Amino acid sequence: MYLPGESPVPLRRFREDRIMYGTDFPNIPFAWDRELKCIQCAGLSVGALARVVGRNAMAFFGMEAPA
Repeated sequence: MYLPGESPVPLRRFREDRIMYGTDFPNIPFAWDRELKCIQCAGLSVGALARVVGRNAMAFFGMEAPA
């Protein structure tokens, strides 16, 4: 973990419709998929996981989600 705080972040305690995944890839000092693996292990439902890693950001920016 490179930042202070609870590790892993307890995503289930938060509203998944308010979380947006972001990254500084390719300027990161660890494997590109490490964060995604941690999010996947957070115990979120498939729908919540889809919202966190993409659909929330798409809705925020007014983009249509793929079918």
